[in-house]
Amino acid sequence: MAQAIAEKLIGPCKGVAALSRLICTLDVKFTPTGSGFEDGVTIVHTPEIDMSAPTRR
Repeated sequence: MAQAIAEKLIGPCKGVAALSRLICTLDVKFTPTGSGFEDGVTIVHTPEIDMSAPTRR
């Protein structure tokens, strides 16, 4: 990826309005080890979160 994810989040992709821009999208893959439910929120336990450039469909 040309820019690190952290740089994207503080650069041209900062703010809610920018989230719909194609450059500001990422594919996120979770590898869950467990889950739970508390106060209407689903909790996913994962030792690994992989964020990468999106696969264009």
